Amino acid sequence: MALRKEWWLPSGQAALALGISVRTLKRYADLHNFLVEGKHWRFGPMSNSPRQWNISACEEALAYRGRLTRKQMAQSAAD
Repeated sequence: MALRKEWWLPSGQAALALGISVRTLKRYADLHNFLVEGKHWRFGPMSNSPRQWNISACEEALAYRGRLTRKQMAQSAAD
């Protein structure tokens, strides 16, 4: 198993790298508890620093969420 290097970016750059908006990225962390502090994101070193996002962990979480959504849609269609 190959180890993936963690790649942390501030919110704006992370949103671009992940192909989603900054608002969606923050909403996943704030409202849905989908992206977890310490694993997917962390606060910057200063109180006014942007959040830092672990791109590889976020990609995995977004891909997993997509698989779940597709599975739920397929199950709904079968019912």
